[in-house]
Amino acid sequence: MYSYYKYVIQCDRQSKCNIASMIVGAIASFGVTMVGAFQWTNVLVPHLIGAALAFFGAAIYSVMIVYISWNQLVHKVHTRWTRNT
Repeated sequence: MYSYYKYVIQCDRQSKCNIASMIVGAIASFGVTMVGAFQWTNVLVPHLIGAALAFFGAAIYSVMIVYISWNQLVHKVHTRWTRNT
């Protein structure tokens, strides 16, 4: 997650979506940690909260990464297209 964040900064510029994806990814990672720390049989509520954070955080993070990657591709193609004409 952090390595992709730094990669986007090196390839492109700092964007709000890149910062937001880093935050959402950290929340999803925290959810996975909660699932591992709180067993289902001992404490149910924190386990389910962690599972929800992990699942929805990872889903949102994936969509954000696709959006960032798509914008980088469009920017590279547009730059190559305008440079050749």
